[in-house]
Amino acid sequence: MADQGAVEPAKEVPFHIAFGIDANYFRYVAITIVSILENNRDQVIHFHVLTEHVTDSVRNRFVELERAYNTIIEFHLPDLGIFRDLYEFSSSSQYSPAIFTRLMIPATLRGIADTVLYLDADIICAGSIADLRRVDMRDQVLAAVSDERETTVKNRCAALNIQSGRYFNSGVMLINISNWLAADVTKQVFTVLKNSQRSFLHPDQDALNLVLGDTVVYIDERWNLRYNLEIMLRKKGQAHVWTGEGVFLHFTGPVKPWLNWNLHDSKDLFLHYQNLTPWRDAVLDPPKNYKEMRMYVRFLTRQKHYGQAAKWFGRYLFEKCRVKLA
Repeated sequence: MADQGAVEPAKEVPFHIAFGIDANYFRYVAITIVSILENNRDQVIHFHVLTEHVTDSVRNRFVELERAYNTIIEFHLPDLGIFRDLYEFSSSSQYSPAIFTRLMIPATLRGIADTVLYLDADIICAGSIADLRRVDMRDQVLAAVSDERETTVKNRCAALNIQSGRYFNSGVMLINISNWLAADVTKQVFTVLKNSQRSFLHPDQDALNLVLGDTVVYIDERWNLRYNLEIMLRKKGQAHVWTGEGVFLHFTGPVKPWLNWNLHDSKDLFLHYQNLTPWRDAVLDPPKNYKEMRMYVRFLTRQKHYGQAAKWFGRYLFEKCRVKLA
């Protein structure tokens, strides 16, 4: 069953999907793309990757994907200079400055598409996107999924003084390009971030919620089913990923499926799709600092792998002391 007022698109009309990333995320975008294509072989999809720079080697890998799946993966290299002043919002957080790249998507695709689906690169598709294509976007700027109501929504609405009590997660956004451009959303977000005295926990997401208000269509959670693996590993252990009716599985938080110290079964799902990409031989990422080592120790202890936990606790102490004394 489709969300909202259904409009049936012509099957031969491409569905446009876009990503905004830096050079660290090419492999992960490829995995997201393959998961979409594997689950939507009946759909015509045109992918767009916005990034500041891409090497010939990376381009060639995506050409290999294009040929394997008879799809289009187009790179766009927008000038992101206008966002340099906003990088202060990401310098002390888990977010890369690349989070602001998504704000360039509507202008980049002006005249190319009427609507575009933006996706974060920490998403795996587990089902058909056909119903999403039928969402009626004529009068709204975008369609999105509400964030967790008992935690994020209440907290962010209170912190940002959002009177409607509604707050969406910006990891999945179906954007009406002409309405976005008519409302000059990108400029409004820039202005809010630069001039507001509010405290921004999720910089562009907070600003988008402030700017868009009632121009957002809220759609079913299956389009952005969020998994915070750090919390799941601390509380529930190695539980299998529940897909159910979920289409986009969004791995939020600092623990990702591509980490070799992620003890959650989502790692197997990630590897399944990685093996279908030109990055099939890439190894999973080890802990890169003492904070990640500490989390790994907690996960190992939670699952009663005490020997490994003791070994990694020693590495954690050594690395922490080394950094503190440097």
